[in-house]
Amino acid sequence: MTNEDLALLYELQQTDSAIDEREALLRELDDGTAAAQELAAAEAALDEAQDQLRHLQTQHRDLELKLKSLDEEKRDKHQRAYGGMVSDPKELQALQRKLEELERNTGRTEDQILETLEAIEQAQQAVDQLTVARDAAAEAHRQITTTFQQQTEKARRELEELRARREQLLPQIPPALLKQYESMRERLQGVAIVMVTGSVCGSC
Repeated sequence: MTNEDLALLYELQQTDSAIDEREALLRELDDGTAAAQELAAAEAALDEAQDQLRHLQTQHRDLELKLKSLDEEKRDKHQRAYGGMVSDPKELQALQRKLEELERNTGRTEDQILETLEAIEQAQQAVDQLTVARDAAAEAHRQITTTFQQQTEKARRELEELRARREQLLPQIPPALLKQYESMRERLQGVAIVMVTGSVCGSC
């Protein structure tokens, strides 16, 4: 084995180690799958909160329309009862009972409107909080996927260069020596030859 053979083997070892490192990096890189799941969960929670808010807003509009209708009916019955249009005592009593019923319904509707307004305020706060959480999850996912893409492209580019260099080295090394190197590398967890400086092993 000549010094040139040793130099070529050492360069092959360095190249193979670099290839192993980049292949391991590609296997271990976070591709954003977990972040995507978190983002999907945040979006689902936000969608649900927005649906609830829209439902409450629709309920509030319906109650407002109901209250307006009750007010109009009360004005109509009041005018009919006390505007000189009714002379029959029984009809007047019926109108008065109807007015009392309308007044009770008006009170209940006004209470429902207040409760709905409070629920809308709480629902809006929930939507605002979940929007912040969704935006944070989206930004985290964007950063992870951007980093993954950049590091993947870099590692693959370097792998291509390293594998090309390996192919250049192989024909320059005697076949028997190369076979011994490959056998040792397989047995010794990828490291078959190291640099020794003085009495210090570069792999120890």
